[in-house]
Amino acid sequence: MSKKNIGSTIGVLAAVTIGATAYASTMNNLDKEDQSKKVLDSNVSYVDSNLASKVETVKKDYANEVKNTKFAEKENKSNRKNEKIETSRNLADPSILESSSEQAIVKAVNKKIKENDVKKIEEDTISNVVEKKNDKVDESVVEKYVSVDSLNIRSSKTDQENNIVGVLNKNDKVSGIIEDGWLKTEKGYINLNFLSDQIVEEKEPEEAQKVEAEKKAEEEAQKVEAEKKAEEEAQKPIAYTGWVNIEALNVRSGAGTSSNLLGVVTKGDKLSGELKDGWLKISYNGQTGFVSADYLSDTEVAKPAPVVEEKEVNEEKEEAKAVYYTGWVNTPSLRVRSQANTYSNTIGNISKGDKVEGQLANGWLQISYNGQTAYINASYLSDTEVAKPAPIVEEKTNNIVAEKASYQNNQVSGSGQQAANIAASFVGYPYVWGGSTPSGFDCSGLVYYAYRQVGVNLNRSSKTQFYNGYSVTNLQAGDLVFFSSDGVIDHVGMIINSNGDFVHASTPSRGVVIDNIYSSWYQNSYVGAKRIF
Repeated sequence: MSKKNIGSTIGVLAAVTIGATAYASTMNNLDKEDQSKKVLDSNVSYVDSNLASKVETVKKDYANEVKNTKFAEKENKSNRKNEKIETSRNLADPSILESSSEQAIVKAVNKKIKENDVKKIEEDTISNVVEKKNDKVDESVVEKYVSVDSLNIRSSKTDQENNIVGVLNKNDKVSGIIEDGWLKTEKGYINLNFLSDQIVEEKEPEEAQKVEAEKKAEEEAQKVEAEKKAEEEAQKPIAYTGWVNIEALNVRSGAGTSSNLLGVVTKGDKLSGELKDGWLKISYNGQTGFVSADYLSDTEVAKPAPVVEEKEVNEEKEEAKAVYYTGWVNTPSLRVRSQANTYSNTIGNISKGDKVEGQLANGWLQISYNGQTAYINASYLSDTEVAKPAPIVEEKTNNIVAEKASYQNNQVSGSGQQAANIAASFVGYPYVWGGSTPSGFDCSGLVYYAYRQVGVNLNRSSKTQFYNGYSVTNLQAGDLVFFSSDGVIDHVGMIINSNGDFVHASTPSRGVVIDNIYSSWYQNSYVGAKRIF
C-alpha cells in the first residue's frame, strides 16, 4: 500500500476515531476498539458503501503495516494531531479529497449519534408518559358499593331531577373513575357521598340497637302508664241519668246479677246516680240499689199505657154529704176494702145479687163486713134487686159431676179449680210486662185475668195481691203462691193441682210455664199462699 493511501486512511481513521470517542462518551465510556467497531459497523450505515468498504480494507492494511511501529506508541499524539487536521489543512493540500471525505464521515457520524440520542430520549419520554398514564388509569379506576337503600345514576355531575338515568340498590357494586366528588361509570355519574369501599352490613350498630331498645322500652312504659290511667278512670264513677228501656228492670243490692233483688223499676222510669263498671248506683225505697246500665237509654223513654184495674172514683171532687143507701151488687165479685179507695187492703169479697146498705159518700158505700167497718165501690151497685147467678157445673175427667157452689162467708160463686184451669190454658203464651190479656201476661196479670173470668176482682200487682184472700198451708188448685228474692214480694203464681204444680208468667225468655213449688229454687224464695175461695 502506498504511503499516500496510508496517509489518507489515517485521516479517515482519525475522523472516525473522533466520532467514536464522542459516541463512547454518550454510551458510558465503552471500550474504544469495540466502540470504533460499532461506529464503523452500525452507526455510519448511511455512508456510501464503496467508501465504507475501502475504509475497512485500509483499516486492516494499516493495522498490519504499523504494527510494532512508533505510530502505535504515539497514538495519543497522532489522535491529537488528527483532531487538528480540519483546521490546519488548506485547499492546496493534495489530500483535500480525502479530507473532505473525512469531514463528511465525521459529520455523518455526529449526526447519527445525535439522532440516536434524540430518538432514545424520545422513546424514553414516550415510554415514561405511557407508563405514567397507565399507572394513573389503574389508580383512578375504583370499585365501590352503594351504602344507601336507593341511589340515583345521573347523566351529569349535578343533583338535578331531570338528569336521572338509573337507580341502584343498597350494596350494588359499581366501578369507574373519580371526578370532582363523583364516580364516572359507563352508565353515568354517581355521588361519592353515598358509596362505600365495602359491602354495608345490614346489622345495626350496637349504639343504634341500644337507642332502639331504649325507645321501645319507653314506648312500652308509656303504654303501661296509659293503660293504668285508663283503668283508674274506669274505676271512677261518673254521674249519669237514663231511662229504663225494657218492660221491667231488676233493682239489686249489689253491682252483679248474683246480688239480692230489692225490687223492679219499669219502662220509662227515670234513674239518676253513679255509673261504674256497667252498673248504675241509685237510691231505691230508701235503700242503695243497683241496676244494669245495659237496659238504660240516654234519651227519654215513654211509659206504657196504665193498666186499668177497675173503675176509679174521682176522689178529688169536693166531699159530698153522706147519705144512707141500699143497693145490690151487679158484678160477679166486688172487693170489700179497709178504706174508701182502690189502694187499700182487700178484706173480702161480696157476690153478685148480694144486698148491701150503709152510708154513701164520694162514690164509696160504708158497710159492716164481718164485724168491722169496710167500704165497697158504689159504681158496681144497682138501685134495684139483682138476681144471684145459677150454680156452676164443673167437668172432670171422663165424666161430668155437677157440684153446687157453696157460698160461705159471703164468698162469690165459682171455684179455685176453674181459675187454675183458665190460667193453665195459657201455657206457652208470651211474657209481657204489664200485660193482663191473652196477648201477653206478666205474673200478676195472669192471676188477675184468670180470676176475673170466674167473677173475682183481685188486686193488680203481686205485692198487693198478697192482701187478697186468707193464708193457707195445705195447698190446692186456685191458691196463690208468692215469692221474694230480697224480703219484698216480687212474684206470684197459681197452684193447679195437689202435687204442688203451679202456673205462672215466668220471664220474657220463658213466658207462661208450669213449675213445682217444692223445687229447691222456689222453696228458697217462697213466702206463703193465699186462698181466694
